[in-house]
Amino acid sequence: NLGGHYANGKGIEKDEAEAVKWFRKAAEGGQVAPFNALNALAWILATSPNSEIRDGSNAVVFAEKSVAATNRKTPGDLDTLAAAYAETGQFEKAVSTQQEAIALLQTEAERNDYKSRLELFEAHLPYRAKD
Repeated sequence: NLGGHYANGKGIEKDEAEAVKWFRKAAEGGQVAPFNALNALAWILATSPNSEIRDGSNAVVFAEKSVAATNRKTPGDLDTLAAAYAETGQFEKAVSTQQEAIALLQTEAERNDYKSRLELFEAHLPYRAKD
């Protein structure tokens, strides 16, 4: 939970480096539920606007573990894996994984959000989270 507070700036100053530290501790313990530290860590490593934080190779490793732990049934985990693939230049995998995530979504608003990232991956561009 502490990683989430640092990642979102809830009650404390936002600090992605600290978020990564705490998510990594939880992820190394294999923590998936109720808060998926593997996915949270992978998302920051794949999408951070800060190049010093981004680490595509490790993002793929953590995202693949998260997707496996959730049996490829959680759209958010697949979205993260797609972003990690894009960060490492694996755009074909990013596109197919993002399409897999979109197929699992329930609402049009969610599909539109995910499709915006799909368009980036199709254009061979990674996604960068907003500060």
